[in-house]
Amino acid sequence: MGGCWPTTTHAYAGLAHLDPRHRLAAVLHHRSGHYHLTADGLDRYLQPKRPPHPTREQLHTAGRGTVYTRPATAYLFRLHPTRANGRQDRNPVGRHR
Repeated sequence: MGGCWPTTTHAYAGLAHLDPRHRLAAVLHHRSGHYHLTADGLDRYLQPKRPPHPTREQLHTAGRGTVYTRPATAYLFRLHPTRANGRQDRNPVGRHR
Protein backbone atom coordinates (compact mmCIF):
# COMPACT_ATOMS: atom_id res chain seq x y z
CA MET A 1 0.00 0.00 0.00
CA GLY A 2 1.08 3.55 -0.61
CA GLY A 3 0.89 6.51 1.70
CA CYS A 4 -2.07 8.67 2.63
CA TRP A 5 -2.53 12.36 2.09
CA PRO A 6 -5.28 14.77 3.10
CA THR A 7 -6.69 17.75 1.23
CA THR A 8 -9.13 20.41 2.29
CA THR A 9 -9.74 21.80 -1.20
CA HIS A 10 -12.27 20.53 -3.68
CA ALA A 11 -9.81 21.32 -6.48
CA TYR A 12 -7.19 18.86 -5.22
CA ALA A 13 -9.87 16.34 -4.27
CA GLY A 14 -11.22 16.51 -7.82
CA LEU A 15 -7.77 15.98 -9.33
CA ALA A 16 -7.04 13.06 -7.01
CA HIS A 17 -10.44 11.58 -7.83
CA LEU A 18 -9.51 11.52 -11.53
CA ASP A 19 -6.16 9.82 -10.88
CA PRO A 20 -6.59 6.03 -10.80
CA ARG A 21 -3.64 5.72 -8.39
CA HIS A 22 -5.63 7.44 -5.64
CA ARG A 23 -8.51 6.06 -3.61
CA LEU A 24 -10.73 8.01 -1.33
CA ALA A 25 -10.02 6.44 2.07
CA ALA A 26 -12.03 8.68 4.42
CA VAL A 27 -13.70 12.05 4.79
CA LEU A 28 -13.61 14.52 7.65
CA HIS A 29 -16.60 16.57 8.77
CA HIS A 30 -16.54 19.54 11.15
CA ARG A 31 -19.69 20.64 12.90
CA SER A 32 -20.29 22.62 16.08
CA GLY A 33 -16.62 22.46 17.06
CA HIS A 34 -16.40 18.68 16.67
CA TYR A 35 -14.64 16.63 14.02
CA HIS A 36 -15.85 13.30 12.69
CA LEU A 37 -13.75 11.04 10.45
CA THR A 38 -15.62 8.36 8.52
CA ALA A 39 -14.86 5.77 5.87
CA ASP A 40 -18.53 4.77 5.47
CA GLY A 41 -20.51 5.54 2.33
CA LEU A 42 -17.58 6.99 0.42
CA ASP A 43 -19.36 6.36 -2.89
CA ARG A 44 -21.67 9.28 -1.98
CA TYR A 45 -18.77 11.77 -2.05
CA LEU A 46 -17.08 13.43 -5.03
CA GLN A 47 -20.28 13.35 -7.06
CA PRO A 48 -20.60 16.67 -8.94
CA LYS A 49 -23.82 18.68 -8.65
CA ARG A 50 -23.71 19.07 -12.43
CA PRO A 51 -22.41 15.84 -14.01
CA PRO A 52 -20.23 14.76 -15.64
CA HIS A 53 -17.20 15.28 -13.43
CA PRO A 54 -14.84 17.86 -14.99
CA THR A 55 -11.68 16.60 -16.62
CA ARG A 56 -8.21 17.42 -15.30
CA GLU A 57 -7.85 20.05 -18.02
CA GLN A 58 -11.20 21.64 -17.15
CA LEU A 59 -10.25 21.84 -13.47
CA HIS A 60 -6.93 23.52 -14.35
CA THR A 61 -8.61 25.97 -16.73
CA ALA A 62 -11.33 26.89 -14.22
CA GLY A 63 -8.79 27.33 -11.43
CA ARG A 64 -11.27 26.11 -8.84
CA GLY A 65 -12.79 22.92 -7.59
CA THR A 66 -16.01 21.15 -8.38
CA VAL A 67 -19.19 21.71 -6.38
CA TYR A 68 -20.16 18.33 -4.96
CA THR A 69 -23.55 17.06 -3.86
CA ARG A 70 -22.09 15.93 -0.52
CA PRO A 71 -19.07 18.04 0.44
CA ALA A 72 -16.70 17.26 3.30
CA THR A 73 -14.39 19.46 5.36
CA ALA A 74 -11.43 17.37 4.18
CA TYR A 75 -10.77 14.30 2.08
CA LEU A 76 -8.19 11.61 2.85
CA PHE A 77 -6.77 9.75 -0.13
CA ARG A 78 -4.63 6.63 -0.20
CA LEU A 79 -2.03 6.25 -2.93
CA HIS A 80 -2.04 2.85 -4.62
CA PRO A 81 1.03 2.53 -6.84
CA THR A 82 0.86 0.70 -10.14
CA ARG A 83 1.14 -3.04 -9.73
CA ALA A 84 4.25 -4.81 -10.99
CA ASN A 85 2.36 -6.15 -14.02
CA GLY A 86 1.53 -2.58 -15.09
CA ARG A 87 -2.15 -2.76 -14.18
CA GLN A 88 -3.53 -0.27 -11.73
CA ASP A 89 -5.85 -0.95 -8.84
CA ARG A 90 -9.41 0.14 -9.50
CA ASN A 91 -11.09 2.63 -7.24
CA PRO A 92 -14.30 1.12 -5.82
CA VAL A 93 -15.65 4.62 -5.27
CA GLY A 94 -17.52 5.75 -8.42
CA ARG A 95 -14.92 7.18 -10.78
CA HIS A 96 -15.91 9.52 -13.55
CA ARG A 97 -13.74 9.75 -16.64
